[in-house]
Amino acid sequence: MAYYDPLTCLPNRAYIYRQLECTLTEAVREQDKVALMFIDLDGFKYINDTFGHSMGDQILKELATRLKRVVPSQGIIGRFGGDEFILLLPHLKSKEEAIANAETIIESFQEPFFIDGHELYLSVSIGISLFPDDGDDLETVIKHADISMYEAKNRGNNHYQFYTGQNENFPRRIMMERHLRTAIQKMNFKSTINHKWT
Repeated sequence: MAYYDPLTCLPNRAYIYRQLECTLTEAVREQDKVALMFIDLDGFKYINDTFGHSMGDQILKELATRLKRVVPSQGIIGRFGGDEFILLLPHLKSKEEAIANAETIIESFQEPFFIDGHELYLSVSIGISLFPDDGDDLETVIKHADISMYEAKNRGNNHYQFYTGQNENFPRRIMMERHLRTAIQKMNFKSTINHKWT
């Protein structure tokens, strides 16, 4: 129970860290590549503020169900915290394999969420880092996937972004851009909801 999130029943942050350490150690020994994806639900704070945390929890549970449905058998999906999820893909054969998985996840969000009689269209942003290309240790791989996820958010909803190595100063801009992005998402989400209900 210490390694699983009680809401989504997915592995939690502690489990992901433990599994990632083992996976990277094995990858070094086997000279494998590993993909790490940060998956973040767009506009989740506005959902909680508008509809309440109870609906937010239901959305997170449905999101976890969708992710489990599309993640390949060798992949490990876990809840990192809040509305952030992590997908670990060991034994990566190519960059294209990571792209295919990211596109499958994004495609799964084309279907609306039906929660308490509401029809909601949601989206995700995905940041991807590759081991050992984008970092040779646990913390670096995680940090680069996180940075890439925010870069994906800058491109708009339902995008993925690989780590490029050109955005090391990006964390300094995260807070300001997060506030701007949240304001834009509130307007877009409210417009979508009003359109569905009129």
